[in-house]
Amino acid sequence: MIVLKDYDNSMFDFILSSNTLNEPQVGFLDKEKLQSLLDQSNYCKVAFYNNEPAGFLLCLPENIEYGSLNYKWVSERYSNFMYIDRISVLEKFQNEKLGTALYTDLFYFSTENQYDIILCEVNIMPPNPGSIRFHKKFDFVECGSQFTEGRTKEVQFFYKECNKSLERIFMSNFSHDLLFPLFFFIVFVAAHIALYIMIFKGDQSK
Repeated sequence: MIVLKDYDNSMFDFILSSNTLNEPQVGFLDKEKLQSLLDQSNYCKVAFYNNEPAGFLLCLPENIEYGSLNYKWVSERYSNFMYIDRISVLEKFQNEKLGTALYTDLFYFSTENQYDIILCEVNIMPPNPGSIRFHKKFDFVECGSQFTEGRTKEVQFFYKECNKSLERIFMSNFSHDLLFPLFFFIVFVAAHIALYIMIFKGDQSK
């Protein structure tokens, strides 16, 4: 069972260790840098799987003090955004749809709080094809790229408009196992309405 919880101080050590275990796919963090990000974050949740902390998602708003070149790239081009600074899931939980749960919750949060756009970046040098597939599954669109760290690293930026999220979230997370029962229920209700109308019209014509 997956449960998402808002960050509190008891989760600090987990986030730091989880981040370390997933480097270099996510950027390096020490305690001071992590605390600064948490202080400025507008969204940070930890995912628990069967009561065990398993992953986290940390996002940032515009107009904060952050030395990241990727955040600077985003800030120079967009406003009223949610910037996904990092997501990390422990290896043993990476097939349990924790990333999907975290992103789905983020989409609801962003739309409800009237943000315009969600932005992130994914490594393409060194490559991270799994992350690219994951973001494209949620209809993130490429919007630019840049080299960092003396051109030894390249990232691809992606965006997703918040006001287009909720309908797609519902459909992508709607269980296909429910489609046939729902279809037959709709047909059943429609047939009964049609029968009622026919009986009602028949009574009126007498």
